[in-house]
Amino acid sequence: MLKVPFGFIILFLAALSGISQNLYSQNLENSNEVIYENGFKFDKQNKSVTWEKIYQVDTLIQRSDITTFLLNNSIIKIISENEIGIVGELIPTMVDYKNMGYKWSNAPVIFNNHEITSNFLIQFKPGKYKITLNRIGFRDKQGILLPKGEILFINGTFSFRDDGTVRTRNSLIFEILNKHFEDKLTFKKVKTGNW
Repeated sequence: MLKVPFGFIILFLAALSGISQNLYSQNLENSNEVIYENGFKFDKQNKSVTWEKIYQVDTLIQRSDITTFLLNNSIIKIISENEIGIVGELIPTMVDYKNMGYKWSNAPVIFNNHEITSNFLIQFKPGKYKITLNRIGFRDKQGILLPKGEILFINGTFSFRDDGTVRTRNSLIFEILNKHFEDKLTFKKVKTGNW
């Protein structure tokens, strides 16, 4: 009878397990045309990136309350409006990563001199509203990485490799952007009266 060392069997099983996990994750990566992460939707086929969030609000809150909040806080510019929702642009703004707990030394450099901009769609239902952002980009304020005022969109090669997989090196950028969008676009009712 052939004697095989116990350690060899363990190494063989571990290697086999690693290979099968790697093949499984590759198949999962290749079979999934859309990936959701940090509030972002990565459409691999079209190499596009959108951000989407559904906000729950008190049913007494009206559509006009939310719209007024976003307009009064210089967050949005409305282009068109109908019974379904509102279409417009986010007013370009710097991302305050320091307020989110990140330091200058560990935050991506793009946040230091680029404003974030985007198109948006806001849809309303009783007790909730959904915001979808697309054509998200960084506008260079000082002309350091791009000509001044030009926009670097996160679609295409910024977020995807040539083979269509999502670039993981930008995960911190998307994490910070998600926090920024959630903070800016969450309806906050202004309290009035006695303080």
